[in-house]
Amino acid sequence: MKNMSRNIIWLALVLIVLLAFIVPSATGRGPEEVPFSAFMSKVQEGHVRDVTITGQHITGKFDDGKKFASTGPENQTQLYKDLV
Repeated sequence: MKNMSRNIIWLALVLIVLLAFIVPSATGRGPEEVPFSAFMSKVQEGHVRDVTITGQHITGKFDDGKKFASTGPENQTQLYKDLV
């Protein structure tokens, strides 16, 4: 009987963890995917608050708090200049 109770508790914990990852992505709470040209326009207009660049993957927040993601070119020298 104790083993069955433990198994039920473990199953419940696994389900809770899975739901914690599945529900936010299913509800569309992830970052808005924006074309690189639209991202650059927002940068030049001063509407980008935070930016993280990892290779070609760009993520961050606009000044209204909305999260975004974009894919940049391989050579991002001009992007770095615009962000500074």
